[in-house]
Amino acid sequence: MQYRKHQMSHLLSGIKVLIVEDEEMLRDLLSDEFKFHGAVTKTANDGRAALELIKKESFDFVISDIRMPGGDGIELLRQTRKLPKAPLVFMCSGVSDLSREGLLKEGASDVFEKPFDLEKLVSAIAAQLKKPKASKPKGSKVSKKKSKN
Repeated sequence: MQYRKHQMSHLLSGIKVLIVEDEEMLRDLLSDEFKFHGAVTKTANDGRAALELIKKESFDFVISDIRMPGGDGIELLRQTRKLPKAPLVFMCSGVSDLSREGLLKEGASDVFEKPFDLEKLVSAIAAQLKKPKASKPKGSKVSKKKSKN
């Protein structure tokens, strides 16, 4: 992760996030980025492990890859939606069996295509979190730029 010359951001201060990604480097990068913005993070390397964490703990949102061995993100999304206190779920993927519209219909709060710009990802999620739950629109565009390493 690149060195930051400015102070820690408080954009997501106090927000609890679960990052679900099978690629360790990307999982760590996302965790570091959300921590930089004040979030408390937990990580899981597949959908099954993530679902177990979601059943035990409360999260404000989940950001999940779609294609992962050991439980994919689509099944995680479907199972999470059945829970009484379901967190917002944001999906990230380069390839998916479902279209963006299909993922939104399944209940995803938004869909981000890899590679994505980390700052825009964080800003889009922060904006979604500020909206009242009943009026959360499905889908905001995030540009496809390389993530900052």
